[in-house]
Amino acid sequence: MVTSATTDRTCADDAAEISAKVTQARAGKLEAENALEEVESGIAGAEAALVSAQANLELAESTYKRFEALVEKDSVSRQEYDEVQARKKMAAAEVTRAEKGLLALESKKQQVLARIKQANSGVNEAQIMNGYTVVKSPLDGLVVEKQVESGSLASPGMPLLM
Repeated sequence: MVTSATTDRTCADDAAEISAKVTQARAGKLEAENALEEVESGIAGAEAALVSAQANLELAESTYKRFEALVEKDSVSRQEYDEVQARKKMAAAEVTRAEKGLLALESKKQQVLARIKQANSGVNEAQIMNGYTVVKSPLDGLVVEKQVESGSLASPGMPLLM
């Protein structure tokens, strides 16, 4: 036979476990929100790096065009022309790297947003489950007898307490 004290402790344990799940879900949501801030900061940095790389590429391309005309007139050495050409290629590669880095961070942002959505669902579910740990009556009174045990399914109209 289950005593009232055992049932009370079991109910309290269940309520504490569900309360812990609510706390854990909220912590998961907070962690995901912090990760979103971090990713957004990274995206801002990556966008700035891309703008810088694009500006460097524009400069390298215009310098290359000038040197292209000068090398045809033998006004600059082939070595200088090759160096300018190499800088142009490096600038183009830097733009490509910056674009890929930005795309990767934007993809990571989508993953973090999905984690936040999942965490919100977890918080909502835990709060709903936490709401099931309390039995409310529209009437005031004194409980004399429990007619159900912890973990039993309660349905509308079913007497739980007398």
